[in-house]
Amino acid sequence: MSIFDKQNQREKTSAAPEKQAAERVAGAVAAPKTAEMEFSEALISKSGSAAVAALEKAQPEERRSIAANSALMSTMKQSLDKKSRKACEKFLPVKPSRNPLASLWGGLKDKASNVLSDASDWLDGAKDSASDLISGAKDSAADLLSGAQGAVSGLLTDPKGTVSDFLNGAKDTATDLWNGAKETATGLYNDAKENVIDPAVDSAKAFIPQNVSNEVVVGAYDLMSRFTNTMSDKDIEQHRSDNAKTIGMDDAGNSAILNLDKDHQFIENQNDLEDIAYGKGLSNMSYSGCEIIATFNALRAVGENPKLEDLIADYEKNGMALNGQFGTAPGAILRFFQKEGFACEMLTEFSPESLVEFSRKYQTFIATVYNDENDITNMIHTVSITKDNASGSDQFAVHNAYAYSNNASDPRRAHMKVTSGKQWVALEGYASIEDAIADISKSSVKPITLIGINGKQLSDK
Repeated sequence: MSIFDKQNQREKTSAAPEKQAAERVAGAVAAPKTAEMEFSEALISKSGSAAVAALEKAQPEERRSIAANSALMSTMKQSLDKKSRKACEKFLPVKPSRNPLASLWGGLKDKASNVLSDASDWLDGAKDSASDLISGAKDSAADLLSGAQGAVSGLLTDPKGTVSDFLNGAKDTATDLWNGAKETATGLYNDAKENVIDPAVDSAKAFIPQNVSNEVVVGAYDLMSRFTNTMSDKDIEQHRSDNAKTIGMDDAGNSAILNLDKDHQFIENQNDLEDIAYGKGLSNMSYSGCEIIATFNALRAVGENPKLEDLIADYEKNGMALNGQFGTAPGAILRFFQKEGFACEMLTEFSPESLVEFSRKYQTFIATVYNDENDITNMIHTVSITKDNASGSDQFAVHNAYAYSNNASDPRRAHMKVTSGKQWVALEGYASIEDAIADISKSSVKPITLIGINGKQLSDK
């Protein structure tokens, strides 16, 4: 199911066989460098002249794409001196200004207007129900009064029976009134829940995914990663030492707890990793380590052999949000790969065309998404997406997407490599990166960021 075409039915292709990391690297297509790639590489090397040269020969549409890439613009400010930045800016069109606060305010006003409209309709119905209840009570009171008047004459002939009949009638009337009031109150509550409370809750759950721009989310994560962490260097190094023992990775990159061996090159089993430390408090690798696992898998996809305990320590120093309890900032992932010398860039705005172009430019990818664009409580997840063209056309696979090989009810099962027993597996055989992103969760996925990465042997060309 495409993330842009909300259809209920999914077209599934047969799963492609799993490949070794070395085969993925060998199969990668070293496409001609675009101006955007050359500009990115110039920023990594902090070469102002190379950056200006890349922009000078770029086509107008390429310059617009570069100017619209907030990650590249941020890197330019950090990597180049003022003179070089000014020279670059002469070639870059002015990006249309956007006011995220205005967008947020507009979304809030729309949501509030809908809730108030629903509440107004409910109040109108409540007034009608209350009016009916009062009318019924008045009728019952009139009946009681009439019965009391009739009972006066009966008191002379049969006092005991008359009083008994009147009291029984009053009791029945009171019971009817009470039952009517309870029925009205229950109806009002159910109506309020269905037409006011539940829609308001649903609107609140969907507000951030549907109204807060991806750039604002990335910025908020960066702020959290810089100002909400309290781990000391000593604690970080203690984690590194303890995690190395728990992971037990050998020189070949095999690890029992990570389910890594010659046939399984990528981490798929985040749920099993609660014994691997990351951050403080509730945080550990099972709870909030998906960005680190995605980094590990992406590095393996481009032929590197990383140590997970080193990646954890790196992000504990530079990237974890709220001591790891909110995971890791997407911007920190981009900065990590830039620091390590990989050609990379980040998308925060998406269209089918931009995804196709992006998927052709890079060798492997890291995607951060809302698991459900209608419910923020289903959280955010980050995965590695690898690319393989050994069959003659690009095929994409999603790693660490909480996919059980024996889960017959998972709608993504057609993309799982079937194995015996309960086992976490990759989702394979996607013809486009758009389709791969759409299957990261079993709900309605919405992408936040997509980072494209080329291995160093491609980055250096």
